[in-house]
Amino acid sequence: MGGEEKRPTLTVGDGYDGCQEEIVDALGFAALERGWNVITYEGPGQPTGCRNQNLDFRTEWEKDVTPVVDDSSLDVPHDEIDSQMIEW
Repeated sequence: MGGEEKRPTLTVGDGYDGCQEEIVDALGFAALERGWNVITYEGPGQPTGCRNQNLDFRTEWEKDVTPVVDDSSLDVPHDEIDSQMIEW
């Protein structure tokens, strides 16, 4: 992917009893087809985090979405993310 122009990035967190796979099917593929980057994550209290990582349920999602956006360079190089076009 390197060397491509910057693209908008859709960041979607799942809530209640959903899963990331549903996000990809419902929104992710369409966004990718339109040239967007897509980042999904499970928020606090989701089954995967509670069961596999001993994370507690909490309502302060802003404490979780901030590091997801800040660390997005782990999956997508910064030169491909338009920092003015990060949507959620």
